[in-house]
Amino acid sequence: MIKVDAMGDTCPIPVVKTKNAIKELKGSGEVQTLVDNEIAVQNLTKMANQKGYGVKSQKLGEGKYEVTMTISDGNADAITTTGDSAEEEQIVCYPDARKKNTAEGLSSLIIEIRRERRVELCFEDTRYQDLMRWKWGKRLANRVLGMRFEPSDFDNPRFNPSEGKADPERVKLFELNGKHYIDVFAGTDWENRSFDENKHYYHPIPVNVIGKNKEITQNPGWD
Repeated sequence: MIKVDAMGDTCPIPVVKTKNAIKELKGSGEVQTLVDNEIAVQNLTKMANQKGYGVKSQKLGEGKYEVTMTISDGNADAITTTGDSAEEEQIVCYPDARKKNTAEGLSSLIIEIRRERRVELCFEDTRYQDLMRWKWGKRLANRVLGMRFEPSDFDNPRFNPSEGKADPERVKLFELNGKHYIDVFAGTDWENRSFDENKHYYHPIPVNVIGKNKEITQNPGWD
């Protein structure tokens, strides 16, 4: 048996470590992985089922889980013969990754890296530059939605303990695919944003610069 310590690791790291351990078996055997969250347990179980491995899990204590995979002679080579890639690990961990891959024309791994940059660097003023570099400027025209908030939540005192409920005059909702979200810019100048791909990937050249050299022409759309 090979034991894997993935405590403190987030997906897809537990999946990656477990797959590497299975490769080390070079045949049948067991791999036991320790993780600290149920999501990792679910993803490891999903991977095992996809590969045809035996799998069982148990909770050892608060924030500690054990997932044991049994690899038999019949499926010992599955780890190296079918879909052994970083992209597959993303699909195991993020079920909608394949759909995003089709929509964007990018690998699931690149999609996840871009999502992670958006989350981890959300207060670092890098999002605009990322969108320009990836030529995803059209996303700036998307409506900005906040947290999930259903109409019934207005009567939930936890959202405004001092008054007993949230104020519908101040919290505007937007419905998307049957679910409601806080409409962040409702009633402001930024409610309906736009992005012209023929224009907004460029900045206007200052008039005084153009005046110094007649060979310099203004960028498209900024005349």
